Amino acid sequence: MGCLSTLQKDRLPLFVITCWCLWYVRNLTKAGEAPPPCGVARATREYLFIWSHANAPSFSPVSNPQSVVCWQAPSPPFLKINVDAAWNSALPTSSVGAIIRNANGDAIAWGATKPTGMTSAFHAEAVAVLFGLRLADYYSLTHIIVESDTLELIQAATQSQGSMYPFGPILADINRAMLSFQTVTLQYTKSEGNQVAHLVAKHAISNVDINFTLPEVISLRIASDRMSS
Repeated sequence: MGCLSTLQKDRLPLFVITCWCLWYVRNLTKAGEAPPPCGVARATREYLFIWSHANAPSFSPVSNPQSVVCWQAPSPPFLKINVDAAWNSALPTSSVGAIIRNANGDAIAWGATKPTGMTSAFHAEAVAVLFGLRLADYYSLTHIIVESDTLELIQAATQSQGSMYPFGPILADINRAMLSFQTVTLQYTKSEGNQVAHLVAKHAISNVDINFTLPEVISLRIASDRMSS
């Protein structure tokens, strides 16, 4: 504990997060899944980024100041794509899902995948946004709204200096993908408004495909969203 007393206050989070990442890698190594050294450094930067934003002063999202707590149908000609990621830090594994709905609240397309190489929940959420954009491009959509329940991600992806963050490459991919549409908006919603995407992402643990048969629990949630929007 003596060494901690000599650290400057602003260096303490970096020290603690680095120690935690080293401990986590130790456990992975014992399980025969040791990541490369560069992966340890990147994970440290990413967790520090997430910690710093979680402890920053809060403010309302510019794109959605009403803080919607239930799903809201888009206005024509827009289609809304809700995206989410399921992250299991113990393994670690992740899955991402996206669902596209129209102004009537009808689900017209959906899909899921299990990306590899994810280093954090934030990383998986970013891949979910990219997956949603690519799904929309696959169906040749032109006017879309993409919703995620990760506020820090939406802020980073819509800021011109997004490439400065540890997630620069994936944010750059998101911005390039957005160029495929006539009109595209990235916006934040609370988790209550993103439940269908969350269920699709969880379903992807065992079912990875585009337009797989939706389980009844997801269909019922879609119907609930349609009634409340």
